[in-house]
This record gives sequence, C-alpha cells and structure tokens, in this order.
Amino acid sequence: MATTQRSPSRVRSTAVKVATARKSATQADADPPHQRLKPRDILAAMKPGVRYSTAMLAEQLGVTVHAINPLLAQLANEGRCWQMPGQRSSVFWIPTSREARDFLERQRRRVTWNKGSLQGYDEQHRTFRELCMLTRHS
Repeated sequence: MATTQRSPSRVRSTAVKVATARKSATQADADPPHQRLKPRDILAAMKPGVRYSTAMLAEQLGVTVHAINPLLAQLANEGRCWQMPGQRSSVFWIPTSREARDFLERQRRRVTWNKGSLQGYDEQHRTFRELCMLTRHS
C-alpha cells in the first residue's frame, strides 16, 4: 500500500486556506465590538444637551477609550457633535436647538475691527523702508 506524503509547505498553505475560510465565514461574530462600532452608534447613545466624557461613552458602549476616540473626533470635525477639550479627556455633547441658536447669534454679533483694508499702512511702510535704505552703510 502506497502512502502519499505532502510537503510541509503544501500542508501549511492548506492550513492557512482553511483558517482563512473559517475566519471569513464567522467574521461578523469574531470581530471585536470596537471594529463594529460606527459613528451612528455613538450618536444613538448620546442625548442632546448631556455632556459625556470619553470614558463614560466608552463604558456605555462597551468599548475602550482608545477605540472610541477616533470616531468622536470624526463626529466633532463633521459638526455632528460638539467638543470641549480637556486636560486628560474631552467632553462631547450633541447641542440642543437652543445652544445651537445661541452660538449662531454670538457668531453673528461678533465684532471684528478690521473689515476692510488698512488705510495709509502701505505708505507708512514704504516711507520707513526708504529711510532705512538711506541710513544703510554701503
């Protein structure tokens, strides 16, 4: 009776293929919670007007702080939630309609002293430059 032997490299490649197939078949079950977490999940867990630290949100969603930080930063950059930076952790919240209205009102009333071009600045600068060039040693 003849026995066939497989080469070690062929056995390894077959084992890798089987393991890959098993992993892809159970991918949804095998993924850790932080890989399945989406920004909409964070928004669903937050109530408007309530301030949440990153640790509070991470505990509420069952993930680590490191897993939730990039998603919170993305939401803040998109303007879907607001962020108040802190020393060790930031505070995030979804603004109420009143908070958003007050913020827009403050932005509208903001006084800016320089709304146009500076009058006379160019002439003074040119005169100063010419005086400097006159007193320069050759």
